[in-house]
Amino acid sequence: MEPLPLAFVGESAVPPLEMIGTGADHRLRVIGQRDLGGRPGLEDASLYAPYVLAGGALVGAELAVLHGACRWARPQAAIAQAMGLTAATTLVLKWAAGRNWPNAGLDPSMPDRLEHPERARDFQPFAWRMSAWPSGHTATLVAAAAALRTSLPELGWAAWLGYPVAGAVAAGMWLNDRHWASDILSGVLIGEAVGSSVGKSFATEPARSGSWWVQRTRNGGLVLGYWSSW
Repeated sequence: MEPLPLAFVGESAVPPLEMIGTGADHRLRVIGQRDLGGRPGLEDASLYAPYVLAGGALVGAELAVLHGACRWARPQAAIAQAMGLTAATTLVLKWAAGRNWPNAGLDPSMPDRLEHPERARDFQPFAWRMSAWPSGHTATLVAAAAALRTSLPELGWAAWLGYPVAGAVAAGMWLNDRHWASDILSGVLIGEAVGSSVGKSFATEPARSGSWWVQRTRNGGLVLGYWSSW
């Protein structure tokens, strides 16, 4: 992993540290739920999107390999591998952090559900249960987008089309009250780090052209050289 992705992984701890201490996580939750129309169970598309995409990438890569279509197998294999590695990373971090969910498993219809800022500070490290930080859904979708972008740089602007999809899933995680905002920001950093690193390993090497040349010197000798563009 290169320095920039490594920095993203290290910086993934910054959002919760900053946003818990300032109360931003709780305030953003209230804004999302009261002012922007969010509510638990608002929609389910964002919940299932990572599973559908990962399954589609695996099947697509296998079919492409069976038909000898390496051009199509390459990005799909990159996406599947990036999502798998990211999912494993987030599961370990979830276990280590043990952060509670915004609604803490309580009845979402309770009238006071948004009046508990202390829940943003509820961590139970190394508890054998699923926890909120970081957002695995966000991380895996961003990883898929980053893997697509870096494995197919020849697509130009079209290689960035995965990011709006990842953004929609991240928004769904927040508006559905499934994650704190800092969970999502950390997921973005982790997904970009893992996805971009995996995608680069699947990218094709740029074509290099060159030619040999011979030049006679003033004293009658010859100089052999090679010119190439990199």
